[in-house]
Amino acid sequence: MSDEKARKKKKEKPEDNPRQSKKKENASKKNNVVKVRKESHEKISKVGTVPAVASSETPDRAIFDPNERLDPREPPLHEQQVKMLKTMVTNIMNDGITKLKEEYAALHKYKPPNVTKEAQGVNKRLSRYKDVACWDQTRVRLIFPPDMPNDFIHANYVNHELFVNRFICTQGPMEHTVVDFWRMVWQEHVTVIIMLCQCFELKKPKCAQYWPTVVNTPKQVHPFVITATNIDNSDPNVIATDLHVQCGDIIRQVEHRHWITWPDKTVPKNGAVAFRLLAHPRDYRFNPSVIHCSAGVGRTGTLLMIELIIQHVLNVRPISIPEVLKELRGQRSQLIQTEDQYVFIHFAMVQYAVLTKVITMGDCRHFLRSYDKYLKQCQEEVEAKLAAKKKKKATVKGTVRKRESKEKEEPGGAAGTQNNLVNAVGHDEDDELSHVESPEHKP
Repeated sequence: MSDEKARKKKKEKPEDNPRQSKKKENASKKNNVVKVRKESHEKISKVGTVPAVASSETPDRAIFDPNERLDPREPPLHEQQVKMLKTMVTNIMNDGITKLKEEYAALHKYKPPNVTKEAQGVNKRLSRYKDVACWDQTRVRLIFPPDMPNDFIHANYVNHELFVNRFICTQGPMEHTVVDFWRMVWQEHVTVIIMLCQCFELKKPKCAQYWPTVVNTPKQVHPFVITATNIDNSDPNVIATDLHVQCGDIIRQVEHRHWITWPDKTVPKNGAVAFRLLAHPRDYRFNPSVIHCSAGVGRTGTLLMIELIIQHVLNVRPISIPEVLKELRGQRSQLIQTEDQYVFIHFAMVQYAVLTKVITMGDCRHFLRSYDKYLKQCQEEVEAKLAAKKKKKATVKGTVRKRESKEKEEPGGAAGTQNNLVNAVGHDEDDELSHVESPEHKP
């Protein structure tokens, strides 16, 4: 009897049940389909959008989508423009990264002749960085409103015969210079503001929040009222804000374009954002456009130089980039502040040639690989410098604490130790520049 019960139980086991077996078989097939789909998706992801380079050889940061859109308002290049652009980028690729580094080394400490900075000298608290000069010869002089005595703002006109319109390069406003910034915008009838930094980067202040970020919530900056009428976040790289700037009974429209993906201490991965941004100032031939980052020289100069190179191509005018950069630095000091920014403007022109169908991805494959390798080296150097700086600060803090502890034990020793840490560490450096704090923001 017990043997018969055991046989019945064995027959009733789930794995021997036809219905259960069918379910198990279907589940197995489904898992196999999911696995195949997953593997296919991984293969497609690895291939990406650039078929010219194998996935195992594709640089992560230097390769871009060759179908990236340019501004639709830009007409196609004609034969002579194509010829000039192709010659330019061919020379860039043949010379390689090493030649570009050598060029920048020769340019890095170039100081233009016959320039002075006397006005800045008597307005030190209005300069974000004490090491960035504001040349007297090209500085913007504030005359509006007429009852305000001070005429200084750390801003310079930068002009060139090939620019479609005029540019003003300036530092990111500080809290106590926001009103001066809007005085300049109003006085100069500015229609486009291009911002290339964040208000805070690496936990350090880079620019005051001088414009409203909520629609129909006015920002009062006496005697101005600034209102955002529309904010467009559809572009992952740029926030486009339309502003109404009112002074008295007069209202003017200003376009604010904020490039939010240009990282601190390095360069963008995609030059196409610059091409699209630069199309906006060209719509306003009779009104200057403001470009600023934090210091108003590094990222600002990089974008400005890309525009000038493009204008040389469109006008079929030969260009010596080092010589043109020297010319621009005679109007705004230190434009293009770092080596990687100088290399980036050349990479951007190679990308421009691809996007305008002048060359193919295959034509520039070797240069892109070299550029990718260079970017990785730059990133490693930046990380090493930041780590060394952090270690130095930690060491200095420990030394200062020991010194203060010892001084407190001595009669009257505590007096005068308040600034030991500042004196030991020295100036905080940001993008190789020293800060000048406003009196309102001293700790």
